[in-house]
Amino acid sequence: MNINLKAAQDLFSPLGKAITVKCMFGGYGVFADGHIFAILVKDDIYLRASNSKLSEYKEKGFNCYTYSKPNRLHKSLSKLGGKGIEANHDVATRYYKVPYTGAELLKEAGLLLESAIIEKMPTPICEQRLKDLVNLKLSSERMLKRSGIDNYSKLKEVGAVSAFFAVKDKVNTELNHDFVLRLQGAIDNVHYSTLPVEVKTTLMNRVNID
Repeated sequence: MNINLKAAQDLFSPLGKAITVKCMFGGYGVFADGHIFAILVKDDIYLRASNSKLSEYKEKGFNCYTYSKPNRLHKSLSKLGGKGIEANHDVATRYYKVPYTGAELLKEAGLLLESAIIEKMPTPICEQRLKDLVNLKLSSERMLKRSGIDNYSKLKEVGAVSAFFAVKDKVNTELNHDFVLRLQGAIDNVHYSTLPVEVKTTLMNRVNID
């Protein structure tokens, strides 16, 4: 058994998760049930700072792990005879060497593991930006916001047809009619092509008649 894997398993096994490792960042990433929460580099352990811990670790001056990465620009310029660009550059990660040991280290690792699991969970649709909804993009979000619709809840409240006409009247008079289908799909969290035929027909009739 790889000594790095054994060290990680022995150290973090009290977390009660299946501990695995993977080569990365010049060391070994440590995963618990597929969620990375630490890396092992030689004899040092670096914990992955959660969104809530990142500023705290920086303020406390904890050492951030950096690794060297080949500079693609250097390689390209070298072929052309260029000079002055470093062959490698340092990349800062969000992994920090915390001054904890024993039970305190395990407790911190456990908290960060919980945060890693939560952060990996998909954002509820009601909290997503409009551009991140199914069928929509940044230009869609901008048009909707200029029409007074700035979030999913508002879009759902006014409905696809009213939202369509709000955008058409205030932003884009040449708006393609299939935009109403995209809006309905965004509300239902499905691709607009999968909307039932009767729903598509009703929506298209509404925007063509109104």
